[in-house]
Amino acid sequence: MLAETTLGIVLLMASATQTSSPAQPTDLTPSLTIAESPSLGPHAALYATSRPPLKVRPLIKLPPQCIRPGGWLRTQLNLMRDGLVGHLDEISGFCRPESGWLDPEGKTGWEEAPYWLRGFGELGCVLDDPRIIATTKTWLDAAIKSQQPDGWFGPRDNKARKDAWPNTIMLFAL
Repeated sequence: MLAETTLGIVLLMASATQTSSPAQPTDLTPSLTIAESPSLGPHAALYATSRPPLKVRPLIKLPPQCIRPGGWLRTQLNLMRDGLVGHLDEISGFCRPESGWLDPEGKTGWEEAPYWLRGFGELGCVLDDPRIIATTKTWLDAAIKSQQPDGWFGPRDNKARKDAWPNTIMLFAL
């Protein structure tokens, strides 16, 4: 029995290491264009980059809605959507409806929700996920609606404590 099992494993390993013919290019084969630096032409209006006399940054963040992931990356993003990131508002005590970011008089209003929204919203845009986009819009609309005449926005407790750090993180999400 041991000899048969060993032979079976060896044959399985040998068949797994056999090479097949090289992959033929298909319409799914990615292409790559290399540029020395980002274009500063009129079509680059969405891209924040340095202007002379500063050195042009060689890498810039693309707007999330212009990226359409596929393959392994899409699988990983779907796992994020279906996992903790995509359901943090159902799990975390900081990302609940009673948050100070949804209701300025709410219980919690520190930086947990803004950090989450920063990635959650971009995940929704990249995956074009209506649920994530709608949830993010609810949170961001509430933050904008909370603005006071002096410019302060968000949880009132943060203003009373003179704690602007959570608001700084929310600005990234906005």
